[in-house]
Amino acid sequence: MHTLGARHQAAGFTLVEVLIAVVVVSIGALALGSLQVALSRHADAARQRTEATQLAISRLEELRSFEQVLTEAGKQAYADLLSGSDQPLIDSNTRFERQWQIQGTADDPYRRVDVQVTWADRSGDTRQTFVRLGSLIARAEPADGGSLGLPRVDVAALLRPKAGRSTSRSRPSD
Repeated sequence: MHTLGARHQAAGFTLVEVLIAVVVVSIGALALGSLQVALSRHADAARQRTEATQLAISRLEELRSFEQVLTEAGKQAYADLLSGSDQPLIDSNTRFERQWQIQGTADDPYRRVDVQVTWADRSGDTRQTFVRLGSLIARAEPADGGSLGLPRVDVAALLRPKAGRSTSRSRPSD
């Protein structure tokens, strides 16, 4: 009889072990599920921050792409750069608002530009969700941009001699 009771106690102990194992596995599965939700939320926030950064960079480049320094009808000029805002449309489930501030005047050699992009995160909070980029825009003719890094060249030395002038070449004799 003693062995029958020991066998009965061993069977009961196995059932308790199974229940504990089920509880441990359930807790692990819940932890993995909450980890997946957190990873998804952070991935979404990273995607939104990347899109906002691209929008800010895009606006900075648009402001830098003026055609000339002085104002002329039909052309974007350095003198025409103004502060403003817009709501750019992108293929996303997020609505962004972009604002830019331009400091200085058209006569300044450099103007400070700050672009800020804000959006509402999943909780609807816009106080913490923004990207701000700043830069300087130089008052330089865009047409002169290609020669800024080159040394000055004496153009007269590069010209060919005019027709009819003798050159210092000698002809071989026949």
